Amino acid sequence: MEWLRSIDLILAIQNISTPFLDLAMRGLSFLGSEFFYFAALLFLYWSGKRSLAIRWMSVVLLSLYVNFLLKEAFEIPRPSGIHLRILETPEDFSFPSGHAQSSASFWFFLALSYPKVFNFILAGILVFLVSLSRLYLGVHYLGDVLFGAVLGFGFALSFTKLFSVFPKMIPFSW
Repeated sequence: MEWLRSIDLILAIQNISTPFLDLAMRGLSFLGSEFFYFAALLFLYWSGKRSLAIRWMSVVLLSLYVNFLLKEAFEIPRPSGIHLRILETPEDFSFPSGHAQSSASFWFFLALSYPKVFNFILAGILVFLVSLSRLYLGVHYLGDVLFGAVLGFGFALSFTKLFSVFPKMIPFSW
């Protein structure tokens, strides 16, 4: 299981770095940020899909909160090493990856809300790219992003089931 915390894997990914990839990976990482989610949720809410936006927000907020609690419980430091390029400097702990977890919660809840093959493929690709960006930026180990993505998918699936069993949990649609 040591490969889940391998600096060598991060260095191998960073070995293909270019200025363009640095910029692209920062952009992909942005798709896993709280700012992106809140902007997307506000857009969804104001575009008339209020009930979906509120449900989606519930999933993402709870996922982010649980992520914070897990980071504080495990207190696993971020990757470091002599040749490691750190392209971002988060101030919290490494495990689990909040970007991977929240992007999986966000994108898979959307895919489960509109269940078409394309939506699941798109969600999988976006979660993979956000997770890869966190490795490339030197801020997470493979285990961090894998656990975060699986946990985020679990949140999306659980909330989809919960909302289907209790459809009136979000009773308002103003």
